[in-house]
Amino acid sequence: MSPVTTSSSAMMSTSLTLSLNTTETLNTPLHRPWLKIVLWTFYSLIFVLGVGGNSAVCFILQRRKSLRTVTNLFILNLAISDLIFSCTIPLEFPIIISDYKWPYAPFFCKIYGPVQTIALSVSIFTLAVVSIVRHRAIIHPLKRQVTQCHARYILTGIWLFSAILMVPHSLTLRSDGTQCDEHWPDPKFRKVYTTSLCVLFYVIPLSIIMFAYVKIVKELMRKRSCFNCENSALSEVWNEETTKVIRMFFKVTIVFAICNLPSQLMWLWMDYGKADQTFKYFWDLLAAMNILIFANSAANPFIYYIFHDRFRTEALNYLSEYKWFVQLRKSWYKRFRNNNERSLVLEKKEVAGNEIKKEVENSENAITFQALSNTLEKTYESYV
Repeated sequence: MSPVTTSSSAMMSTSLTLSLNTTETLNTPLHRPWLKIVLWTFYSLIFVLGVGGNSAVCFILQRRKSLRTVTNLFILNLAISDLIFSCTIPLEFPIIISDYKWPYAPFFCKIYGPVQTIALSVSIFTLAVVSIVRHRAIIHPLKRQVTQCHARYILTGIWLFSAILMVPHSLTLRSDGTQCDEHWPDPKFRKVYTTSLCVLFYVIPLSIIMFAYVKIVKELMRKRSCFNCENSALSEVWNEETTKVIRMFFKVTIVFAICNLPSQLMWLWMDYGKADQTFKYFWDLLAAMNILIFANSAANPFIYYIFHDRFRTEALNYLSEYKWFVQLRKSWYKRFRNNNERSLVLEKKEVAGNEIKKEVENSENAITFQALSNTLEKTYESYV
């Protein structure tokens, strides 16, 4: 099984049907109804968040002219790839219902899995390119930088390169109407292809990203320690904004690495260790790992919103043009303010009570409990 399937839970049906032909076992998701419920629940939630979030990112980046920068062009490409990947989630449901048999036309067998993997590979390649672009801008600021025109050519090349890498996998896929299997001339070819794609789609990009960000962090720390630099105020502002952008992309990369690592290891384990035949819960565990992969595409829009200040500001400005959003925001703010005021009042009341108790303890003439309560209420009202 190639790492193409590391990015597609639907392609689990490919190996599953192949495994069912070679090993008669009941330890597959086919015979676990509870797993179907879990998959349906998580896939439905991820689909709503992924499609809604990434569509909003694409829409806002296109409508707001102030966001049309090189960095945001890469973010737009990430959102498009995540949107494509998220849109394939509903196609998982017929596969689950049909007990992981291939429910679509035979020709679609050659398209479905490769398209999903292309979308994922575009994401990691884009993150790698972003790290290189940021590295050049910070380490070599006087050299010619990437423009929007250059970025478009780069992104086009990423999509073409990802598609070319999927050609061998697409050619090996066959469907007889009920199964979608890989047919390699030799099992060794499958192992080589699996390893190659794991290195190209995971190891090399993450290594590039790590190297670039380590160099960037060192350079930013050096600039912060430079007290005699010219235009120190301007440089400080620029470094602060750069740090925020880098922090955002680094978090996106970390989420990608964490969500994809388990399935990468699972497929390598299957090809080299025959885990599907030796570990009875292999397919259950793989199904859970595939949920992480889909969740990654839904998480990115929230990372952009939280850690990208300009995107968040422009998004709020755009949504503020709609009355329903204004009313919703006012309602939320009012509720939030009331909760904060209630907490503050209770805190002040507690502080006032503690002060009165101290005075009572230090006083030679003790007062009654009722008098203490009355004094507490009056003090509380004065704090409010």
